[in-house]
Amino acid sequence: MIKVEQLSNGVTLVIEPMDCVHSAALGIFVKVGSAYEDTQTSGISHVVEHMLFKGTKRRSAKDIADQMARIGGDLNAYTAKEVTGFYGKVLGEHLYEAMDILADMITNSLIDEAELRKELGVILEEIDMYNDSAEDLVQEISQKESFKDHPLGYQISGEKEVVSAFTREKVVDFIQKHYVGSNIVISIAGNVLMEETLYKAKKYFSNIPSGISEVQITKPLFHYDLSMIHKETEQVHLCVAYEGVDYEDSKTYALSLINSVLGGNSNSRLFQKIREDMGLVYSIYSYSASYKTTGIMQIYAGFNPTQLKTILPVISQCIEELKASGMTKTELMIAKEQMRSEMLMGLESTSSRMNHNGKNLIYRGRLIEKESILEKLELVTVEDVQQCMTDYMKSGSLSIVGNCDDLDTNWLQKNWTGFF
Repeated sequence: MIKVEQLSNGVTLVIEPMDCVHSAALGIFVKVGSAYEDTQTSGISHVVEHMLFKGTKRRSAKDIADQMARIGGDLNAYTAKEVTGFYGKVLGEHLYEAMDILADMITNSLIDEAELRKELGVILEEIDMYNDSAEDLVQEISQKESFKDHPLGYQISGEKEVVSAFTREKVVDFIQKHYVGSNIVISIAGNVLMEETLYKAKKYFSNIPSGISEVQITKPLFHYDLSMIHKETEQVHLCVAYEGVDYEDSKTYALSLINSVLGGNSNSRLFQKIREDMGLVYSIYSYSASYKTTGIMQIYAGFNPTQLKTILPVISQCIEELKASGMTKTELMIAKEQMRSEMLMGLESTSSRMNHNGKNLIYRGRLIEKESILEKLELVTVEDVQQCMTDYMKSGSLSIVGNCDDLDTNWLQKNWTGFF
């Protein structure tokens, strides 16, 4: 049985006891990320995530790490486009100690000026690390160009010149605006006692200030552009992006199945054709993401620059064949079974249950039962898939990162719109 309760300060709490497990997972989901920022605050959600580990009124940064280690637990965090998450996993017997640590981080962090300056240096190194990875960079550029001048296109870690100028006052102000009760979901799953866990959660998380964040995410205009970034690499890294749908749109199921058949796994059309049959790449894959107001589907490939004129038409051909002839019934059946298996097997872990419940509440404001997801997935037909291909894969944006001197850029600029 899953229990959802709203605390007096507006925090939403969800608890799911799980029999026959030893562990318990705890997650704090805050409805804020790079999509809630502007040009002056780009990257600040990520900075806040880092700073909440740097010491509180009761614990130093080392105390936080040592006390989690002492109970054999894992503690981590992440920043995404529309959510910042803090999570821990421990044995059920240590859940309340983990609650105490995480609650202290969320409500009592010092945001010390000296620590901030030091941590900003760490974050600038992290930005450089991602920028050094051409595979990561081309996908960041793809979203930036597709959602041009909209916060959904911002790099999650921010721009270096903006991040390096953040002050303690700006960071604290951002926390006070967004880390409020109505913006927070606390999700717990695993070896827990329902009533005692509810009592402890109220005790530890009642100090989160109440309040409502007034920031609203708007729907971006999708741009179909060609962008090229020169970088000294052995491979060229390519990303094609198509507009998708928001996570409340029923067509997310059809688009997820398209992704699975097109490039989502090793039996997909792109992988089998371009890697297995033609031997032109080591890595090629596709994936999709849905947000509050829109979505995106992306295809990535890394290859030798001399193969560009071969690979681009083949990627386009795979897409056009899927649009023209549709997905076979066998492909649809296999894709459904892969997605069904992935979801059900994933939900066998306490961390996955905690994430499933927490993200549904933070994104949608309600729980969605797995049976409902599987039922909607099963109802998708070959005709639904083909209609989605027609509607959403009419044209795409193209981003390339690599040694552009080795590319026939005149040919690329002349022909790319014919491919995507």
